[in-house]
Amino acid sequence: MDLLKKLRSTAIQNEQSRIDFDTDKVLSDSDFITLTGINKDNFNDLHSYIKDLLRNTPTRSTRTSLGIFLFKLKSGISNKVLSTIFNISRSSLRRAISCVRQALVKHFIPENLGCDNEEALAAKMLHLSKKVNTLKQRVEEENFERRKTIWKEPDNTLDDFPRLDEEDLRNKRGKLTNSRSSRG
Repeated sequence: MDLLKKLRSTAIQNEQSRIDFDTDKVLSDSDFITLTGINKDNFNDLHSYIKDLLRNTPTRSTRTSLGIFLFKLKSGISNKVLSTIFNISRSSLRRAISCVRQALVKHFIPENLGCDNEEALAAKMLHLSKKVNTLKQRVEEENFERRKTIWKEPDNTLDDFPRLDEEDLRNKRGKLTNSRSSRG
């Protein structure tokens, strides 16, 4: 509710019927953060990625479309309420959100998210593909693929099960205690 009160007071202060993302002096940096979750510089930077892919309409500019999209993401408010806040029809609001999302997917995400350098990734993949697979090599050399492995639960009936007496256990416990105390 605080956000809605802030929006209403901003609209009254600016004597406008909608929130203005277009005029530089209307919204402060903190207003941008409150409404969109990002500051004014980041908003302008994000807008530069999509402005050529969107078009201004009589009801909204490309900056307003981006503002609506970010406001929707940040607030989770329904389109019905958003259409009232931004004073545009729900269909225009849906188109604005959809167009911004498509533009961001097309231009912003490929350039800014994911692998930093596709050439470096390709070079690493090529290098690894030429590297010897030591596990495969050992399996082939020792004929592990032809052996039948029989799993047995370890217990004292196994031939190689360790046989320890009380003194061995005390020594192992002492070594374990000493190694723990030296770490901590």
